[in-house]
Amino acid sequence: MLMYTLLSVALALLQANTSSAFPFNPRESHLLTRTDPEKARSRIIMTVSDAPNGDLMMCLPYELLDAIFQYLSPADLCKLAVCCRRWRCALNQDLWWRPLCRRNGWEYYYSTLTDISKEIPYEPQQTCDGSEVNGKTTFPMDAIVREGNPTGLPSTCKWKEIYLKARHLEGNLEHNRCHVTTLKVFGDDDLLIHHARQSGRPHVRCSDGDGDLFTMSFSNGTIKVWDVRKGICERVFWAVLSGRENTVKVQNGIVVVGCTEGMLRAFSVNSGQELPPMKGHKKMDIQCIFFDGDMVVSQAVSDDDIRVWTVSDGICRHVLASPDSESRLKDVDYRGKIVAAIYCDNQLRVWHARSGRCVHASKQTDHLQSLKLGYGTVASLHQAPERTWVVVRSVETGECTSIPVDDFEMSVSHLWIHNYFVNGGLFLRALPHRNYEGVYLTRNCDVKFLAKFGHLKTVFCFHGNRCVLEDRYDYQNNDYHIYKACTDGLKLLRSANHGKDQSKSLTVWMDDTKIIFRNLDADMNLFVHHYW
Repeated sequence: MLMYTLLSVALALLQANTSSAFPFNPRESHLLTRTDPEKARSRIIMTVSDAPNGDLMMCLPYELLDAIFQYLSPADLCKLAVCCRRWRCALNQDLWWRPLCRRNGWEYYYSTLTDISKEIPYEPQQTCDGSEVNGKTTFPMDAIVREGNPTGLPSTCKWKEIYLKARHLEGNLEHNRCHVTTLKVFGDDDLLIHHARQSGRPHVRCSDGDGDLFTMSFSNGTIKVWDVRKGICERVFWAVLSGRENTVKVQNGIVVVGCTEGMLRAFSVNSGQELPPMKGHKKMDIQCIFFDGDMVVSQAVSDDDIRVWTVSDGICRHVLASPDSESRLKDVDYRGKIVAAIYCDNQLRVWHARSGRCVHASKQTDHLQSLKLGYGTVASLHQAPERTWVVVRSVETGECTSIPVDDFEMSVSHLWIHNYFVNGGLFLRALPHRNYEGVYLTRNCDVKFLAKFGHLKTVFCFHGNRCVLEDRYDYQNNDYHIYKACTDGLKLLRSANHGKDQSKSLTVWMDDTKIIFRNLDADMNLFVHHYW
């Protein structure tokens, strides 16, 4: 019945207006032309009697298959691909799947910034309670055909693999399909337990993750590193830590921490050894650090100079000095070997981290509030008495785009760019007198955030094109919300609950396939949600 239906559709397409646009495939241009439908119809009728085993679909030219396929959903395309080898070959082409990835916002991210084809599915040792765990959570790797398979089929094309995996991952997030593992922060013989008994519970300073590694620093100078896939604590390090946030980073198996006395220290997770320390800042607490696995960018309290280090040898490669002695550093960001900074006298500077060369320097006439780096662009927030806007500037060409920001409902005392999504969207946060407000901006429109929360209550966690939002002090509901940044606003993927019978938990880190929550009870255990 399906074959007869598709054949009827094919004949109907031929009888339709010949100027209607459906894909032209040069592979069989001698079988069909849009200017000669009668010839194509006679070709089909002539070959029906010759169809092998009476299979009418085997006689359809590829152009007709393409004309039919373009009206089908991705789910229908996947179903047709398993009907026969010929249809699989016709559908196993990037021209079908790349536009679908682009439409869902996956094209740039999964082809340029991360390789989802290398993600290894998480296979739990045992089923954990507290989540909707079933066999649909782990991606079925046998859905991807590789070269040299026993069936002799061509390997799955690149964009079909990306689409299948990205859709599976997003479906897990939408339906809360995940494996949950618990990481114990305090071991039975842990020094943190001893410290808690002697001087009260240590509190968490900073946290960060990379792949299967997750690290947290504590107020007593302890730095713990876990392997979240194995569910074990890999290493424990100690340092005299800075009291500031954003001073612990982990990348490529190396942990970098900001300390007191203007020093940074680095440790290898694999060997447990300390790498050469990085010294040179003023003898103050480290204010913030950025680390990409190779280079460290840091700034210290009351130090307006930015320093660039190589982590392997601890050598300071460049000192990115402030424009003059009167320029006080206000905000700094680092991404993709580019450093950007703004100063209190409204100067904006951009450098290449490898060479230390300044590629852009300008002084703005309006008040510069904050900045964030995208990939090849820098976004700066400008405020004037009558209006507020964001300027997105190309790092290489200097070309600018101005995006107006609508006035917030309440007067704000502080407004800053909180995150630059991979899709180019910007998330701005405002701190009014009583409520947090947020606005999500794109090049085409601006969409106000959907909720307001009480003073200092909102917790955000960002990665790629996703974010997690929850209320720090809403112990009764214990909810969290996962959003996806799209071109037309923030799309709610999932609203979930930690459980009415569980204590309050907060998001501390997320990546493409995992979200880690921290229990606020005395044990401070970590709950890792594996969505892959």
